[in-house]
Amino acid sequence: MIQFKDYFWKYIRKGILISWVALCGISIIAYASMIIFFKNKQLTSSLNVAAYTVRESMQAGDWTLALGHLMMLEKNGPVFHIQLTGAAKNQLNLTGPFGEKPFGVGKFCKEVPISHELKLSGCIMTFGEGEIVTLILLLQLASGLFFIVFKMFRKNMLLIIKKISEELKNVPSLKTMEYQISKNEISEIASIRNYILTLLKNAEEASKIVALGQLSTQLAHDIRSPIAVMEMMLGGLAKTMEKSKYIILKESIQSVRNIANGLLDRYRQSDIKMTTPTTANHIAHPVLLSHLVERVISQKNQEWLSHPCPISFTIVEEAAICWVNVVPDEIKRILSNLLNNSYEALQDKKPIALHLSCSNTELCLRIQDQGVGISSDKIDAVLNGTSLKHPGQGLGLSTARRYMHQLNGQLLLSSIYQQGTEVTLLFPKLPNPTWFTDIIPIPADAPVAILDDDGCIHNFWRSRLHSLGIRSIHFTSSEDMARWYDENTQIRHQAIYFFDYELQTSCGLELLKKLNLQSRAYLITSCAEEIEIQQECEREGIKLIPKGLIKELHFNLS
Repeated sequence: MIQFKDYFWKYIRKGILISWVALCGISIIAYASMIIFFKNKQLTSSLNVAAYTVRESMQAGDWTLALGHLMMLEKNGPVFHIQLTGAAKNQLNLTGPFGEKPFGVGKFCKEVPISHELKLSGCIMTFGEGEIVTLILLLQLASGLFFIVFKMFRKNMLLIIKKISEELKNVPSLKTMEYQISKNEISEIASIRNYILTLLKNAEEASKIVALGQLSTQLAHDIRSPIAVMEMMLGGLAKTMEKSKYIILKESIQSVRNIANGLLDRYRQSDIKMTTPTTANHIAHPVLLSHLVERVISQKNQEWLSHPCPISFTIVEEAAICWVNVVPDEIKRILSNLLNNSYEALQDKKPIALHLSCSNTELCLRIQDQGVGISSDKIDAVLNGTSLKHPGQGLGLSTARRYMHQLNGQLLLSSIYQQGTEVTLLFPKLPNPTWFTDIIPIPADAPVAILDDDGCIHNFWRSRLHSLGIRSIHFTSSEDMARWYDENTQIRHQAIYFFDYELQTSCGLELLKKLNLQSRAYLITSCAEEIEIQQECEREGIKLIPKGLIKELHFNLS
C-alpha cells in the first residue's frame, strides 16, 4: 500500500508543478501586455506635448526655447533618444539624439509630426527597473499563495490517498475473484445466454411478420388494378346483363375490394407505427371524398362480418371526381362513428344507404338508416353531445359537427322516431388541384405510350384507346420504356405518356423526370391521394390522375 501511495502522489506532484508553471506564464503574459499598453500611451502623450510646445516656440521665432522644451522632455520623463529631424525623406537630423538609455529590457520608439517640415521622435523602455521589480514581487506573491493552497490541498489529498489505500486492502486477490465468478456468476451468464436466444427467436418471428405484411400490402395493391378494370367492364354490361347476375358480380367485386382495402389498412398502419408518428393522413390536403367513403365502407364490412349489414353507396357521376381539402384520418373517423351509430340503431340489420352528390360549391354525403330513430325533442341535445346509448356525453355527432364547422361545412340531422335517421354532411368543394386533370388532349396521329406492370390495365387501355382511334404502345418495365425512348428519337416527341407510379422494380415518377417528360406525361396511380406525391407533381408540373378515375377521363382529339 505504501508503494501505491508513493506512485499516486508522484503524479499528483507532477500535475501541481505543471499548474504552477502555467500560472506563472499566464501572469507574466498578462502583466507584460498591460505594461506595453500603458507605456505606449505614455510615450505618445509625452511626444505630443513636446511637439506642441516646440511648434509654439518656433512659431514665436524662439529656437532656443524650443530646444529647451526638448531638454525638459529628457529630464522630466522616461523618454530617451529624443531627436528632431526634417520631415522630408533622407533629411538630416536638426538636433539630437540626446537622453541616455536607462536600465531595462526592451524598448519601442515612435515619432510625431511638429509641422510639414519637422518631426519629433523618441523611445521608451518597455520594462524598466520599476517594472522588473514589480514583476518579481508579483511572481513571489503568486508563488506564495500557490504554495499555501498546495499545502492545504496536500493535507487533504493525503487523507484521501490513505482512505483509498485502506479500501484497496479489502479488495480480494485475483485468484479469489476468479473463484467467485466461477461459482456465483455462472447462473447469471447462463440466464443472459437464454435471454439472447429468446431475443433472436423473437426477431426471427418479427421478420416473418414484417415479410408477411409487405407481401400482403403488395398483393392488395396489385389486386386493386384488376378490380378497377372489372368495375369499368361491369359498368358497360349493366344494360345488357340480367339484373340478378349484375348484382352478384357487383357484390363479388366489392368483396374483393373490401379484402384489398382491409389488407392495405392493416399493414400500412403497422408500417406507420414502426417508422414515424407523423404521416400525411394527419395533414389536410386534397382527397377524393368518394374514395374515402369506399375505404370506410370496406372497413365496416370486415368489422361486421359476424353480424353483416348491407351497405349501399351510390355516386352521382360528377361527384366521383370532386376533391375536398380535409385531414383523411379525421374524415374516416367521423364516417366510422356515424356508420356505427346507424348500425347500432338497426334492429334487424336493414341496409344502410350512402349517397354522394355535388353542386357547384359543395359535396353532399347522405347517410340513411332504417333504425329506431330519434324523437324530435332530443335532436338538439344529441347534436350538442348527449348520448342516447349511455348516460353522459356522446362524442360521435357532436365531434363530427364541430369538425364540419371547422371546414366551413355543415352537418344536418333529420330523424323520425321508429322509422330511421338521415345524417347529411355538406363539404366545401375544392377547385381541381393544379396537378389534376380529367381531360387529356391528344394531338392528331400522336400515339399514347403506356407504362404499367399490370396486364389488366394494358387490356383496358387497348380497348378504350382503340375505340377512339388512338394508337397505343405498351411497356411493362421502365427498362423497356427507356430503351424505346432512346431508339425512337422522332416519334417520342409526338407521343403522350401514361406512367404508373408503383412498378415492381422502379418508380414511374423518377423515370418520367429522368426523361424530362413533365409536359407530355400523366402519372396514373392508385397512390394519387398521398400528399408527398401530390407535392412533388406540383413542383415538377406533372399531371396526376387517380387510377380509380381512368374510366371517367375524357380525351380531346385534335
